[in-house]
Amino acid sequence: MADAESQSISTRRKSSTVVPDPLDELLNQENSVIDAASEVAKEPQWKEMKATNGERRQAGGCKRLSTWIRSFFIGSKDDSRVQIDLRNHNLDLEELEELQSVTVFTEREIQILRIRFASISSGKERIEVQVLRKFPEISQNPLVDQILKCFDDVDLDGFVSFREFINTMSVFSPLGPKDKKLHIAFRIHDFDGDEKISKEDLRQYLMVVTSFVQTMEELKEQKEREDEELVADVTSSKETRIDYNKQRLKDVKSMSKKEISGKSREDMVDMYIARIKFLETEGVLEKVVDHTFEEASADGKHITKEEFSRVIGHSDFHNKLIINLCENIRIVK
Repeated sequence: MADAESQSISTRRKSSTVVPDPLDELLNQENSVIDAASEVAKEPQWKEMKATNGERRQAGGCKRLSTWIRSFFIGSKDDSRVQIDLRNHNLDLEELEELQSVTVFTEREIQILRIRFASISSGKERIEVQVLRKFPEISQNPLVDQILKCFDDVDLDGFVSFREFINTMSVFSPLGPKDKKLHIAFRIHDFDGDEKISKEDLRQYLMVVTSFVQTMEELKEQKEREDEELVADVTSSKETRIDYNKQRLKDVKSMSKKEISGKSREDMVDMYIARIKFLETEGVLEKVVDHTFEEASADGKHITKEEFSRVIGHSDFHNKLIINLCENIRIVK
């Protein structure tokens, strides 16, 4: 029995899957909205999305909605190596053995985590949860706010001890227990903390992990577009707005540079192309939310823990729900 378990852990240690997609199961029927969304990844704000391993992933040309609606459970990997000095930081044998018995970490990993925690705690036994943002593997994650809540999931006092820290990191580890990972995955989706996932929770989640959140510049451009459409009296339907902007695009392309003032012709062409794509994909997020609830929710209002578990529990999400603070470490003894 022990040998089988040891072999299982050894096999899982070799796993290198790092790109999380826990919502793929929830979104596996999204074909009805893919056509509308197929061009959205070519928008300037979506050309580059930060991958969970710290690399920049090109989003242009994505074929499926689930390709760019990604879950960012896993912390960004920093390619630089962190130097850890174990001298004068070794834990005593008894404490090491105890921590090994209640976590999935090796002696070396426990030492690394102890020192990394000490590096941000200024010698304190307990620190504010927000201090964990000092770890780039956590702070670079778009879901950082939800992830931090997982470290303070018991007493909810806004503080975390080393024991609470290492226990939570054990769940985020590549070897973390699947049932505990499932709890954390649900916790990350539950934005308001009411033990169920509402449409608003899922909406917020998708806005964080995609580029549905607009910048001030994009909001300004949207206001300009809406004002122009209002003056042109083409606001009766989305179709008339699309037709208007397509005609404006055609007109701009046929204009000479002398006929255009203010912006360059190239900028105006790009502007109308962006407007058309925005209008064509408007409402995609709501369609995804509604479709997800049709597939996963019994009452159509909330997704319970049991429903969430049923949808993603049979997948390999546990191999993807990872934050690893022990990688790229050079030990100095």
